[in-house]
Amino acid sequence: MHANTLEVPIYWEQIEAQPGKFDLSLVDTLLVQAREHQCSSCTFVVCDLEKTAANHYMPEWMKRDALKYPNIIGRNGQPVDSPSPHSFRCDGS
Repeated sequence: MHANTLEVPIYWEQIEAQPGKFDLSLVDTLLVQAREHQCSSCTFVVCDLEKTAANHYMPEWMKRDALKYPNIIGRNGQPVDSPSPHSFRCDGS
């Protein structure tokens, strides 16, 4: 196929495995490999809550703290498999 473009999914937990501690070594490794293979374009697709709105994309540390990161409550009064947007602030806390 001689493709020279990559689209790579990256999950939130791969970059922020602990709250506020970011590790971009995966991104660095992927960029080095893309250059080695002479890719002209590398797009990272970040799989996070804004795009997916589902708990299974949340980092484990968020899943363990349901009081700080509660789910949306549905019309029937039961929690929905989606975290509440009200539990997030722009400063990351």
